Amino acid sequence: RSSCPCSSSGLPKVALLSDLYTRAMQALLPLAPLARAPLAWLAAGAVVMTVKLLKRICMPEAPKALTDEKARLSAASVGDLTPSTQAGTPTCQGDLSPTPEPPFSADEVALIQKTWAIVKTLPTATVGVLLFKNIFRLAGDAAPAVAKLFSFGRKEGFSLDDLDACEGLQPHAIMVVSTVSVAVSKLDQLEELVPVLRQLGSVHQPYGVVEAHYPVVGGALLATLEQGLPKENWTPEAKVAFAKMW
Repeated sequence: RSSCPCSSSGLPKVALLSDLYTRAMQALLPLAPLARAPLAWLAAGAVVMTVKLLKRICMPEAPKALTDEKARLSAASVGDLTPSTQAGTPTCQGDLSPTPEPPFSADEVALIQKTWAIVKTLPTATVGVLLFKNIFRLAGDAAPAVAKLFSFGRKEGFSLDDLDACEGLQPHAIMVVSTVSVAVSKLDQLEELVPVLRQLGSVHQPYGVVEAHYPVVGGALLATLEQGLPKENWTPEAKVAFAKMW
């Protein structure tokens, strides 16, 4: 881009990349003893940081409306429905461990699939509409903006107060629940599932979906399961397992 600082900063592009990479390595080297990571892993991490720094320098800032909504959603409290709270451990981005632990155990995968099998006996449309009701409830003041991310939420006459009568919501809700069903069925085949989920995320990004939306939808999923499943099936163990899955 002609407006990119790379062209006017006085540093050739190669020199700029080298400078950013050096700074990234300097930032990561002190972490080596803690992460017990070989130099190759540090170098890979530095490459990732370099790309992120370069994007931050060269890309224009996000529109203020989007950043404001992201900040609001990030600060929103969803109580004990927030997946990160249920998982019980903080998320650490940039983990350099070469042998990460599996996200959940085989027992947890079995519990998730067993619990979801009960969900599948319920009408898919009913589960999906309830899920969206919880999404908008947890979104709070941002619910109108979140609704506009969906085609049905941009239609004339759409009302958050009467979602049952919303044209277009039910087909989309069915599709979302069906996607979750596929993900649950593939939990023991992550090498197949992860690329599919990454592709799904990339498809949604142009529509304005941001990272701050994920905890809201995750909390809505937990709330939906709690409301729709018998108490003997929605156990504390199942709740933790689904939170970790999300």
